[in-house]
Amino acid sequence: PRTRRLRAAMRSRYDLIVLDGAPILAVSDGRVASQLAGAVVIATQWRWTPLSAVRRTLQLLRDAHAHIAGFVLLRVDPRYYMYYENEDGANYYKNLKKYYVK
Repeated sequence: PRTRRLRAAMRSRYDLIVLDGAPILAVSDGRVASQLAGAVVIATQWRWTPLSAVRRTLQLLRDAHAHIAGFVLLRVDPRYYMYYENEDGANYYKNLKKYYVK
């Protein structure tokens, strides 16, 4: 009940509230918090997070009746990515490679 009151107080003061939670598969805190959230965005690490873990996370969040808004892919390597995409991937890398430190 106190968490719900805190959420209501925060929503009356702020347009957007972002909660960064623990991994859904590791502890139940994220599943509980997902029930209070307006939407959940799942963060996964590109070429590292197993597909089975993503599927299990989705199932647990669905079971918790969470609104899943989408995914974020972390640590995408644009040099590797461009080999698997069409020319847009190559153009993306060419335009943004100046931001990467060698």
